[in-house]
Amino acid sequence: MGSRATGRSWLFCFFAACSPAIAHGEGAERTRPPLLVVEDLLGDDWKAAREARDEMARIGARGAPALIAARREAPPSARRRRPIDEALRGIVRVLAEQVGRPLLEPAERVAADGALGGVLGASDRERPDASIPELGPEAFGDAGSIAAETPQTWFEKQAAARRARGALVALGPPVSGLLLEVPPLREAEHAQALQRIVAVIVQRERARALAAASPPAREAFRASYRGVADLAAPVLVAGLRDPAPRVRALFQQVRDEVLEEAIARLDAPEPPLREAAEEALFRLGAVSRQPLERIAAGKVPGRDSAHIRAAAARLARRIRYGVTPELVRRIGHDFADYARLPFRERRQRVIELERLGGEHAVPALRALLEIEASDSVRTVAAIGLFRLGDAYGAQWLSVHRMGVPLPQISKRDLAAIHMDQGLRYLNLGRFERAEREFKKVLEAEPRNDIAWYNLACTYSRWGKVDEAIEHLRQAVACGFDDVSHMEQDPDLDNIRADPRYRAIIAGIQGEPPAPDGGNDATPREREE
Repeated sequence: MGSRATGRSWLFCFFAACSPAIAHGEGAERTRPPLLVVEDLLGDDWKAAREARDEMARIGARGAPALIAARREAPPSARRRRPIDEALRGIVRVLAEQVGRPLLEPAERVAADGALGGVLGASDRERPDASIPELGPEAFGDAGSIAAETPQTWFEKQAAARRARGALVALGPPVSGLLLEVPPLREAEHAQALQRIVAVIVQRERARALAAASPPAREAFRASYRGVADLAAPVLVAGLRDPAPRVRALFQQVRDEVLEEAIARLDAPEPPLREAAEEALFRLGAVSRQPLERIAAGKVPGRDSAHIRAAAARLARRIRYGVTPELVRRIGHDFADYARLPFRERRQRVIELERLGGEHAVPALRALLEIEASDSVRTVAAIGLFRLGDAYGAQWLSVHRMGVPLPQISKRDLAAIHMDQGLRYLNLGRFERAEREFKKVLEAEPRNDIAWYNLACTYSRWGKVDEAIEHLRQAVACGFDDVSHMEQDPDLDNIRADPRYRAIIAGIQGEPPAPDGGNDATPREREE
């Protein structure tokens, strides 16, 4: 195992006490106190660090306070911060998934308890609640753990989501930025639920700032952001816009402190320090962009070296265009010359952005909706967001559709948009919405065999056998003839034993149909 510090601070006693080892299921390996896991995570033994990362993922939200404390105390270098951030990001993503699970399940019916029961007691599933319990680390349980048992019933999913919401709010500002991070992309309802959690964190921090009346209290408030302010960017932005002067003043002090420290390290001789500074400034986003632009323009005394001005210009540009390091790796540039390109080349860049960047292109496409001057290019960006499944694209198209010339959104583009959205709804089991999207494809392209086929799959999974058979026939009539795919597609399992399905397959293969294979009657009608 990796080396461990001999003089452990009071943090060890705290986390060891509030985070007892628990086993996830019978015979499961017991987890260690999170502080010990963090020590191995940051140690020099790469094997122990890898095992610690996996163990922290099993611990889940109970380990997050130790990670946040280590983030505050760790030297500001990329080598020390990245393992912490990676582990914390994994926990937050599991918590976000637990929050969203009740929102994304297909519609179901649950039997009500009590005297009615049975059919009379059955009711449509209630809307998921948004309550947030007051939780301490000892009450997190398996929230945020990859080893948590998957809840099966609606009520179990609700309870797990409620516990995850409580854990996220208890962890506070350092998880707010990771919670809203893209990727991953989430359904609009899920994203809104996470935004509401961040709003609760913001309100609690506002109350804390208002209560910080004495100098020691204000210093304690500022100290709580040291080492983690870049992770808390959404809270910092909200605090800087707060109507109360006392709140704004406190958050301005937090901002000034973190910017001064990070900008100074842009010129550090050690690469890990420069990398950590650039990552922190990029996460701060709008908070750091204006100061970086002033440095790049040579307007800040003492920050006018060629290196620091070049770094500031690069960071300001990447923040403006929403270009993450991962996106740079995927597309091969960071929009350095984008503003000077003619219209057609900018439009082509946006098309390539969606194709090469995938979900990592979403922040950049959102940024282009705000800063791009050409309506045509903005439309392409919105279509790209829609195709990737981001709600911002759908909202923009909905608002601006009447003002956009028709040639800019071709029937082919519209069909592709609705096809992608229909597939997403089908995968989520939202059959009514999938049906609506695929029918919109057919409105634009009536002989689109893939849309007919996807409707057949939708009806099959929905249990509407007759509709599935009819739409599969239409798909074949429009040219769909991939028998191998049809025979292996689980979406068609519900109709595969139907003689009419076998007749369709036989017709594609040029075989004579079974004696009753061409009969349009339903199975029950044929029996009669």
